[in-house]
Formats: sequence, structure tokens, C-alpha cells
Amino acid sequence: EEFDEDSDDEDLSPQEKEAKFEAFKTQTRVQWAKEVEGNRRVGGLRTQQGLVRFWEEFISIKLAAKEVKDKIVDEHSLLLFISWNASRPKRSPRGHEIPGTFIGASQIKKHFFSALRIRKDQEALNPRIRDERRATSDVVWNAVKCAMDKAVKRVRSGMGGRPEDDADDIVHNTFLDHVSDDDLWRIGCGFLMHRNLRSVVNGHFAFCEQLATGNRGDDVRSLRLCEMQPYDMPHPNNVQVIKSVLGLQGEEKAGLKGMQSKVNPVYSVLIAHKYAERCPLAALAILCHYYFDVLNTIENEEIDWKWNKSWRTVRLFYCGKNPKKPMPEQTLFNLWAAAQDKAEVKSRLKQHFARHILPYLQRQLGVPPDETSRMGWKRGQSYYDTYAPALPKSAILAAHGFKACEPYNPVWTNVRVPEQFLALVCPMAESIAESVRGEENKQGTTYFWDMIASLRPYLFQSAAVIFKMCPKSPLFKLPALANPDVQAWMKTTFQDELTLCEARAGNAFAIGNVENAMSTSALSSANSLTSFEIQQLRAAVTEQSMAIVRLEAVFGRRTEFLSPTKGGFSMDVYEARTYHLLQNQRRTGMSSGIGLGAIGFPPPRPPSTPIRTKVTAVNEDESIYTTSESGLRAYVNDSPSDPEKARVPTQVDLVLPPAEAFARPGMCEIVLFPPTLGRHGVTWAEVFEKIKQPKQLWKIYEPAKTLDSYEHVDALWSVFTVGEAVYDAAGNRTGMKPPLVLLEETFPKGGWRSGAPSSWRKMWQRFREIPEWIQMKSHERGVPPQEVINELEEIREEKKVGLNGLVKIVKGMHEDEVEAKARKCLEEGGITESAESGNENGREGVQPRKRRAKPRAPRKRVKVVK
Repeated sequence: EEFDEDSDDEDLSPQEKEAKFEAFKTQTRVQWAKEVEGNRRVGGLRTQQGLVRFWEEFISIKLAAKEVKDKIVDEHSLLLFISWNASRPKRSPRGHEIPGTFIGASQIKKHFFSALRIRKDQEALNPRIRDERRATSDVVWNAVKCAMDKAVKRVRSGMGGRPEDDADDIVHNTFLDHVSDDDLWRIGCGFLMHRNLRSVVNGHFAFCEQLATGNRGDDVRSLRLCEMQPYDMPHPNNVQVIKSVLGLQGEEKAGLKGMQSKVNPVYSVLIAHKYAERCPLAALAILCHYYFDVLNTIENEEIDWKWNKSWRTVRLFYCGKNPKKPMPEQTLFNLWAAAQDKAEVKSRLKQHFARHILPYLQRQLGVPPDETSRMGWKRGQSYYDTYAPALPKSAILAAHGFKACEPYNPVWTNVRVPEQFLALVCPMAESIAESVRGEENKQGTTYFWDMIASLRPYLFQSAAVIFKMCPKSPLFKLPALANPDVQAWMKTTFQDELTLCEARAGNAFAIGNVENAMSTSALSSANSLTSFEIQQLRAAVTEQSMAIVRLEAVFGRRTEFLSPTKGGFSMDVYEARTYHLLQNQRRTGMSSGIGLGAIGFPPPRPPSTPIRTKVTAVNEDESIYTTSESGLRAYVNDSPSDPEKARVPTQVDLVLPPAEAFARPGMCEIVLFPPTLGRHGVTWAEVFEKIKQPKQLWKIYEPAKTLDSYEHVDALWSVFTVGEAVYDAAGNRTGMKPPLVLLEETFPKGGWRSGAPSSWRKMWQRFREIPEWIQMKSHERGVPPQEVINELEEIREEKKVGLNGLVKIVKGMHEDEVEAKARKCLEEGGITESAESGNENGREGVQPRKRRAKPRAPRKRVKVVK
């Protein structure tokens, strides 16, 4: 109640009025003392509530023992409280004492200052005790320091725990107590492998943000959405400009000197990390994509971007359905604990883990400790200036994996992301930014949505690296990352382009240093040379140049035989000569009455690879070799440049047909040789160009399995589009057959199947039914074949049939579609066109069914009248 001097105080005596006024003054002091205490962080308030219970337990024990007179916190009670804490054992989370243990030095310090906070409330209630019963003195301060020192020495000597427990590691709480890069990598994977998508998104952002800024757990939980703003940070070399995001965790307070009001901005700086899986910008983009595209925070919270108050209190890091309430401390603790358990990293630090290891990682990159100490949000401390961004640039770069003396260039950010992928993330960003651009008091909103649009490439680039690390992470359930085209790009295109970017980049810093050193040495040497020495140097260079020319000539002459043959052996010339020889010998044999068997041709024998020696290794390398089963194989790798080394067979070498397939008809009576394909890697197109008898292909390229032998549709589709693997008797893979689709396209009208037995023709129709359906549907609907394959797998599992049964289902579906098309043509009056297309396309047309004649009645027997 407010104090009113004129309210019904006429009947009170002056003493009573004075007492009433003193009571009002006491009430005002107590109220403001509670306001000040309540202005602390939530974590600090919870800690104080727990420590007050220890004080109440202590004071009740001492009052019962008559060692104190009352509950006032004074010098005597503080000394007893320090002694009681220094000698009591630790307690379990349930409050049970653990025999043989003692609390640590930091806990003694917390208890001491919690008692002083209780003293503040008591002084607000009774200011006279400040003079009558003082609390602090030199004796009290020295007692606290002594108790803490004894606790530290007890732990260092290994006597601070139970006899059955081991002592702490000797490097604990020293600069040697840090984790390796492999441990950090495994902890990052632990965050990515949480079962819940929201836990993965929140945990990944907390991990990347804390490692990049040094923020503690309560700091990252206090960030608001509107506090994330873009900024172009100059590099320490004053040449580059680095795109960054600032966390404007500012606080307003009264200055200590003069009590003038001032603003102390505190910044958390995020830039692209050297390693994509730890990039805080990509983690921020993933978090915003989850909030705006999955949770629909804009619609749920009814945010009006033209009204700052509508989104000023929305948290960047929240849990539950209320985005204005920060994530609980225990939730973030559980995320860190689960990630460390998955990584098998034992650490008592959870939320403050990143802050603890930051100084050691910074020191390894040469950052001074005074810059490292300025990182992270520190409440109650100000920077060196008021409004200018006092950013510790060397420490920021080191926290993201770069040294201040090297150029800033994260290689993974150089890979281009397709424009159609960028539209999958926050497509409303440009429209919102344009709607508020240029309006008064909306600069922060415009900057925020421009930042979201600029962060899109980081999301896909970082996700592609994470996809290679943890392809089964729930992170890829996000709409932008679950897209099949995006995942195909991450698997193939991104990895190839990233390899090229890394090859181009190399180690530019080391190369630059070497070039500078060489240039300096050359210039200093040139300056010291006289004109005579320069002439001698020029003569020596001319002589060396002539020697190099002679050496190149010798080298070219001696390595000329390594090049492919020019004007040498030709398969066409060989076949023509042997064909004419065969015809002449046939005529000679027929005219003289001697059979061809008596001419003396050697019997046919399968081709074989001669023994390779150092001399013949290169000369006889024709890219063809035989296997133990006398089958021909073609190398897919190029011949080595070393003449003493032979090509090494691989598991994907091409399976070739017999030598008869490469000869013209009528050449089978003489010895046949496989074609010469050169010393480069052989392709199917080169093999098929030399096939003269396609009918010889069936017996080597026919499918090795029946339909029901394939477990899934994927396996059958792979035989048609990729090829079928071939194994030897020991089960080792020795080669690959060509894709059946390629055979059908290269040899039209089934030319390669002309050598198949008649029983296989019906089987081939069933065999090609499913692949042709996949190809047709993929082309009609404009979708990847894998989507059609997944649909067929669902049908097969639902009907519980094999591939033979699936063929009947697919055939029925195809016939239903054809009938539906024909019915539609009939309704539209296009009977003629439908019939013509049916005659041309075979199965797509519908022939009119013939009516069956009615069965005749059986003959009746004629009764014979006698």
C-alpha cells in the first residue's frame, strides 16, 4: 500500500505516525530487494533456492546446539557455515549423503555468496544490523579462501572421494584437459543421430553455435529470433570482407561511474566454418527452415512483419509449443548428454562443454588469451566502446578453423547450388523483405529476411557434407533435404565438384610462402651477380636447353612403341585375307577331290593370353585377356605407362562374347582371334562396333536367373540398366555383362536374341514386362524411375507375390490402361486413329473381339417304331 499522510491519521499520536512511516520505508526497501533478486537469470534463481535450503538446514542445527542466537547472517554464523560446508559430505541428487566424500571448492564459494544474498534481504528488513552485527571481515574472507584451498589440495592429492573411487585425472582443469578433433567429430555425429527431428535441429544448432562463439548453455537459450542480424566483417588483413551473422545480445544498465545510462552491446559472431559439418550459418539456416517451413511459426503466432512487437519476444531456441518461452535448461543438458553418450566421450561438462574447450582450441591457432576472453556473452561486463562493434576478429576466425594470417576461404562454399533448390527454403523471404523495405523502423526486419535468403546455399552445401557422414540422420526428413533430386545432387554432383574445388585450392598459404621465399632468394642472387657471371649463366642455360631437346628426342624415339599401332595389325584386313584364302582352298579341295579336313588347317582352339614378360608386356597388351573358365574379358582401365607392368583385372571388366562373334559368317573353320582394342580402357560401344554375328551374343549375355530368383524389383531393373555381374567358381566377381537396354538399342529387332532357343521367347516377354513398364511410366509422368520402382514394391508386398506374380499384375494394369484409352477414343469419335495406332504399336491397339457362335444342341436319337 502507498503511504498517505492525510488518511485517518488524525487520531494517531506522533509516535504512532513515526512508526507507520518507518514500516512503509521498510516495506519499500524489502520490495526493491525482492525486485533486484528477481532480476537475475532463471538459472541463478534456481541455484539460490537450492542453496537457501542448505542454509536453513545449517541454522536449524546450530540453533538446536545453541551455537547461534538467531537466524541473522553475521560474522560468527558465516564462520560456522564455512566450517560446516567444508566438512560435510557430498549428496546424491535425491539428497542422500555419500560417505567418504567432501564438496569441492566451487561449491564452498557458492554457499558463501548465497549466505551473503540472504544477508541483503535481512539488511533490507532491518538496516541497523549493518552496524550492530557486521557480516564480512578479513577473518571471514581468509576463512573462505582457506577452506577452498584445502578442498583443491584434497582433490589434487587424490583424497577427495570414497576409498573405492579413483582420483580425478591429473590433467583435469588444466590446459591439457581438452578433447581431440576426432572426439568433436563423434560428438557432432551424436547430435545428428538423435531419433527426433526437432532434437537433431536444436542440438546441431547448439553444438555449432557454442563451438563458434564460446557461449554457455544459458547464453544460447536466451537468444531471440530478431537478434540475428547480418553484418559484413572486415578481415584482419583489411582486404577481404567476411559475411557474418551477429547475435545482438545487448543489455541496458546504469554505468558504475556517475550512474549515467549507457548501452553495452554484446555480440555473438557467426561466419562460415572451415568444416561444413560445424558451420553455424548452415545450422541457423536449418533451424529457420524448420521453424518457418515445417512448424509454420508465422501463421501460428500471427506475426505481422510490419509490427515489431509481434515477433520481438519470439525465441530462437525454444522447446514446446510456445516460441516465446526459452528452452528449459534440462532439455539442453539432455541433448548434450545423449550426444556424448553416442560419441562415447566421458565429460562432466555438458552445456558449458564448448566454453571449456574454447581457450585450448584458440591457443593452438595462435590467438592471444586477451582476445579469447572477450568471446561469449558475459553479463555485467562491457566492451571497450559503446556502439562500435568491438569484435575479437582473430579469435572469431580461430573459432571457425582459420588463422588470421591466412586467406579466409571455406572451400565447400565454392560449390554452386542449383537455383531450383534454393526456392525450397523459406520461399516467402523475398516477398516479406520487399514489403517492409524502406519503411520507417523496419530496417532490422529487412536485414533479417535478406539474411535468410543469403543463408540458403549454406544449408544445402553443409547438408551434402553431413549426408556423406550420417546418411541416416533424421535431418534429411526436412522438406528441402528429403527431395529426391536434392539427395541425388548431394550424392554425386556435389561430391565431384567439391573434389575439384579442393584440388584447385590446394594449400594456398604454404604455396605463397614458398613462392615468396624463392622470389626473394632469386632477386638477392641476381643483384649480387656481375655482368660476367650473368653471361656465364646465360651460356649454361643455353647448353642445358640444347641438352633437354636432345633428351626429348631420345625419349620420344625409345617410347614410340608405347603408342597405339599405326598401320600395323588390322582385324578387317586379317578377316579379308583369311576369307579369300578359305575360298581358294575350298575350290582347290573340291576340284582335286580332297576334303577340307585334309588341307592341314590346325584345329580350332579358344583364344589364350600369352605369358607376359618385361619385353612383351606392352607390345602384346591388346586389352583382352581370358579367365579360368576360358571366357574373354576386356580391361576397363588404361594400360600403365611403365612397360614392365601389366594391367590389373578388376571386378567390372567387360564380359566379351566368344571370338566367333567378331568374325564374319563363314570364318569359323579357321583359327579366330579376338579383336585388337588398343591400350586404353574399353567401352561397350567399342565392343559392339566390332560385332559381326549378333546371334552369338545370347549364349553369353542371356539372363542368368529366372524372374522369381530376383528378390526385389531393384535387382531386375539393375540388370536392364546397369548390367549383370559374373562370378567364378569360388564366388569372386570377375566382370560385368552389358545392360540389356543397351543391347536392345544397339541390335534392333532382337538381333542379339536370334540365337535364343524357342522356349526362351515367351520367358523373355515376361522378363521385359516390368522394366518396360517402369521406363514407360517414368517417361509419361516425368518422375525418376526409382519412384515407379517403389510403387511396384509396395504392390508386391501388399499382394505378397514374387516377380512372376507381379508381371501378371503389371500386364493387367497395362491392358486396363489400353482399354481406357481405346474407350476414350471411341467416345471422341477417333476409332480409325485408335485402330491405326494399335496396328503400329502392337500392344497399344485394341482388336475387336469375335463373337462366338452358340453351341449346337446335342443330337436326339431317333426312336425306331417297330
